Amino acid sequence: MTKHTVICTLTVHRAWWVLPYLNTLAFMCALTGLEPDLRKVNRMIEKGVTLKATPVR
Repeated sequence: MTKHTVICTLTVHRAWWVLPYLNTLAFMCALTGLEPDLRKVNRMIEKGVTLKATPVR
């Protein structure tokens, strides 16, 4: 069996609103003592973060 090695560069782009969203969410959770709905948080992060893999030649 032949093993193949792929070397790539992973680029992560974060929307400008992701960090303020997470900081506000953490503040509200600390203020109210409640836990966030992780499915909703995950959905928001998926909207705001993009990944791009490009092979290195």
